[in-house]
Amino acid sequence: TLFIPSVRSYFRSKYSQQFIAYELCNDKFMPTMSLTFIIVFFITEYVVADECLASARNESARNYVSCLKKSIAKDRDTYEAEIHSHIRDVAKKCFMRNISKTSCDLAENEFSTVSWDAKPKDCPQCAMAKSDGKAEGNFIRPEDVICLRVRVAEELVDEVERCMKKKHIDILPAFRSLIDTASEFANLTTQISNAILDYMTIYTRLATCALSNETVAKKTSDCVDGSLHNPTSLNCEIEKTCQSNIPSECKDSFADVRNSFCSCLTEIQTSTRQRFSRIGSAVEEAFAKNMTKNITAATDICISAVKAQVRNNANNWIDDIGSAFLACTPKARNGPPSTETLLKAACVSAAMTNEPKDAKQLTAALSFISAYLDAVGDRLRVICTQSCT
Repeated sequence: TLFIPSVRSYFRSKYSQQFIAYELCNDKFMPTMSLTFIIVFFITEYVVADECLASARNESARNYVSCLKKSIAKDRDTYEAEIHSHIRDVAKKCFMRNISKTSCDLAENEFSTVSWDAKPKDCPQCAMAKSDGKAEGNFIRPEDVICLRVRVAEELVDEVERCMKKKHIDILPAFRSLIDTASEFANLTTQISNAILDYMTIYTRLATCALSNETVAKKTSDCVDGSLHNPTSLNCEIEKTCQSNIPSECKDSFADVRNSFCSCLTEIQTSTRQRFSRIGSAVEEAFAKNMTKNITAATDICISAVKAQVRNNANNWIDDIGSAFLACTPKARNGPPSTETLLKAACVSAAMTNEPKDAKQLTAALSFISAYLDAVGDRLRVICTQSCT
């Protein structure tokens, strides 16, 4: 059969001297070879190769993540400065400074404002969000900022791991330790928060831009998504150094798991952005199906529609971030979570007029939530450097 020559060739290439010697003694070695021996041989070969998929690969992942964290810590100021510069470069590349027919506009000074204060004249609910945000204290303490970021990152990793399990990909626990902020100090927290706010400014601006011109907003969004998530040069350099320490026999299997982690993270970020981008349409449809002049009833309809729109199988990010805010920020414990306050205020505004344009403005008013998730998710992309050259 065709099977016999192929097995014969495999044995000759792998064990040439022993094979030739045996053939000289018995020219009929392969045809009469025990099938049991062949099966046992290949099972043994597989088990030996599979060692890396267990303890060796987990150890490699731990060493890899440890190397990343130590390398970043050595030059953290440069690392954060590169991220900040990269975000601003993407903004300059994809946005115009003034109103344009080809791309959304985003002036440099908007990066110094509260994230959802971008173009409030286009979005009354966004101005309301600004007011509510300032009343809540805006995470004044660095430890509150860290707490919120850690809780959200942990939930993102939970989603990533659920995605990987659905695809029957093994989980590497070491990747979860990327969330660790034990060595973070106040100045560093400010740098990270500023980068996250830059993300939020970009995505909230895209949302308000879409209110007036969806085609231009889509073109600008494609430009942003095409480059914002790319690693910086220092990130690439560190990743290459740390990856070089992975044993050669584990490189392929490790890369498969890492790529799956990054792919699932991208899927989650993209899906979340898409769900939030359709909030306005979902509320508009809900109002059309449940027509009422009662503002309280219309507000409840709006809130239910929003939460249903952003919910996936495991998470409702408006509630989840609201709960994290409640747990992490002392000022929030005297009242409802800030996201709940914002959602209710925006829905009351939309319910009072019951106009489609006001319902659509909810997308822009709440876009800072998905933008925050996106920014925190990109902090986990330190291992996602496939685009490095």
